Amino acid sequence: MNNTTTITGIPANCSACGMGLESSSAYRACQTCRERVAASCRRRHAEDQQEAGAATRSRGRARTVESSDAESRPRGRPRAIPAACISQISRLRPLVLGRMDKECPHCHALHWINERQEISPIRNPSWESCFKQGSVQLQLLPDPPEYLKDLLEHADTQGRHFKDSLRQYNAASAFSSLGCDIVSAEEHNSSNNRGGLNAFQILGVLCHRQGPLLPVEGKVSSYSQLYVYDPLYAAQRRSERNENLDHEIIGNLSTMFA
Repeated sequence: MNNTTTITGIPANCSACGMGLESSSAYRACQTCRERVAASCRRRHAEDQQEAGAATRSRGRARTVESSDAESRPRGRPRAIPAACISQISRLRPLVLGRMDKECPHCHALHWINERQEISPIRNPSWESCFKQGSVQLQLLPDPPEYLKDLLEHADTQGRHFKDSLRQYNAASAFSSLGCDIVSAEEHNSSNNRGGLNAFQILGVLCHRQGPLLPVEGKVSSYSQLYVYDPLYAAQRRSERNENLDHEIIGNLSTMFA
């Protein structure tokens, strides 16, 4: 049996919450439920007006990242870049490693802090890329011969000339010759006119040509063949092939090599 009684066709209880209604009430819901429904209707109406205004502003305008998130973006935040202007390069971010100022206690090599071992703390970092925590001990390089050391350290005319032409002096004393196909002069000049370091450009494979220890009959001695002769003769042959070099330096180096 239904316990709800009606007065003039209207239920005695609220249709929403079930609370009892006054006998003189002309509504099917109580005052609290009616106010809650009215507030919900006002809120929905305001949202509809806001959406309608946003659609009107964006009508006739290209869709951008800014228009899609304009309502969710807080005030004061910079406007977003249009989607058509965003490239893959603009998404890249620089990798900042800081200064290379962390010194290895064993070999005194400088490191970035992110190069430390994962298990080592920042305050007391340890490294494996140089001395492997001190387990690898490398001897210092020995000093060069006295004459070569003087050429490298002195700043006089002869010392400056030797350091400026160091590659050619090294090639004049080489044991083997370099074999490769060099890029044509036109292509080489077009590549090096852009500034920066001069590029050594080759085609194909680079190799070292090692000849016999004794020269072929009718051929002049060169490269490793000069090391079996008297230093004076070797210096003479090297000077003939490198006329722009200092003959005195070539003679002293030939004597040092002997």
